[in-house]
Amino acid sequence: MTSKISTVRRITLRGAFYLAVLAIANACGALDLWQSSNCCTQTVTVYPGQNLQTLVNQNPQGTTFSLTPGIYRLQSVQPQSYDSFVGQPGAILSGTTQLTSFTQQDSYWVSWTQVTWTGNYPGQCNNSSSTACIYPEDLFFNGSPKTRVLSLSSVAPGTWYLDYTTGNVYMGDNPSGYTVEISLAPYAFAGPATSVTISNLTVEEYACVAQAAAIDGSWGSNYWQVINNQVHDNHGRGISTGNGMNVNGNSVYMNGQLGIGGEGNGVLIASNQIYYNNYAGYSYYWEAGGTKLASAQNFTFEYNSTYDNYGPGVWVDINSQNVTITGNQFTGNIEAGVLSEISNNVTISSNYIWDDATNPSGTGIWWGAGILIVDSTNVSVYYNSVSNCMDGIGGILVNRGDGPMASPIRCKM
Repeated sequence: MTSKISTVRRITLRGAFYLAVLAIANACGALDLWQSSNCCTQTVTVYPGQNLQTLVNQNPQGTTFSLTPGIYRLQSVQPQSYDSFVGQPGAILSGTTQLTSFTQQDSYWVSWTQVTWTGNYPGQCNNSSSTACIYPEDLFFNGSPKTRVLSLSSVAPGTWYLDYTTGNVYMGDNPSGYTVEISLAPYAFAGPATSVTISNLTVEEYACVAQAAAIDGSWGSNYWQVINNQVHDNHGRGISTGNGMNVNGNSVYMNGQLGIGGEGNGVLIASNQIYYNNYAGYSYYWEAGGTKLASAQNFTFEYNSTYDNYGPGVWVDINSQNVTITGNQFTGNIEAGVLSEISNNVTISSNYIWDDATNPSGTGIWWGAGILIVDSTNVSVYYNSVSNCMDGIGGILVNRGDGPMASPIRCKM
């Protein structure tokens, strides 16, 4: 009898323990007990002047960081997996430092900053007037970038020059009465973490080189959520994608090279405003404009408004496969609203494209079209409205050698 009672008690206590564990998991919103991603997460309130990377290092993965209003300067963060960074209204991450001390020398004004030359920078500039495009630092007067030149003798109103040897900043305009800032930090968020959320923030004026971004998921990340942010005036890309990234509801504008770029499997770019990108003057034949993904698999680009970019609206390239571009609006872009190059299994449908795809280099199909298919296979183009473009819908076949995407164009319209 005693043995049976003890057995019943052990079973009852064990069952009560499991029920308690399940109740805790359910309260945390994590019924899968094997997933320890963000059960019972904590929220840390962040204030301007605090070091965000230090706070990340001091807290467990899955922490939510709530950024209060204000400017967070020169913050570069590598998150832990499942971390969230949520901005309260007015929270701004800026890659700049403010210049406040100036002297006048002849026809220009001089300040100083601590800056490091890092060697060769990637990229190709569009023409001789923008040969400084590859250098990532920008100078801002009240938030507007000045044009960089490559020598002190070239400094004139509207321009500036940075001497990497001395750190001297030479300006062709009187800084009196302006907020003057120079971008120095290379990124706001980057790293290989999984399931990071970045939302409701302004991310601006970072000194990222071409093909790098202020919000950079290209370091081996997975399943980042980049939601409802203002991303602007960053020198390279505004956002770089990684596997499974969801880029949704952002305004991505006035970035120096490209609004959104990168690669990855299962990327979704939806319901964003993407405009006025490539202010630095990169060559759009190389990589510049609204959005460009290369070697992307299972990529969806939908319900975006893409306009007035100095380059194609959206461009898929280099063996991208299983691509859907649908329900978007394109206008005022250079070369193409939609460009598919060396890619396979691409669907382009239900897009509205107007007053698009001009090119100062020429007017023939070689220079662009509202929808332009170049050396791509299994492309379906249907239910699009294409009006008042330089050319409407075009296909070009060029000998690309014996690569995997070198077969002739197969396109259904």
